[in-house]
Amino acid sequence: MRNFFILLLLLTAFVEISQSASKFCFQPLRKGHGGKRCKAVMRWWYDSNARKCKRFKYLGCGGSSNRWFNKAECRKECMS
Repeated sequence: MRNFFILLLLLTAFVEISQSASKFCFQPLRKGHGGKRCKAVMRWWYDSNARKCKRFKYLGCGGSSNRWFNKAECRKECMS
């Protein structure tokens, strides 16, 4: 019975952590593509394997939604 409660507690904690992070945080890094109307800029993405935000050069168009304007925004969405 004790093991059941421990398992339930761990499962609840896992669900809570999973729901707190944005669904975009677990998308793979896709830098997008360039073009006439696409301006390359530096952005941040969340590396879910390393569990940290990393900087990358976004090519301006397309790409994944795992893309944040700054490190603070990335951390707020994916690490809180």
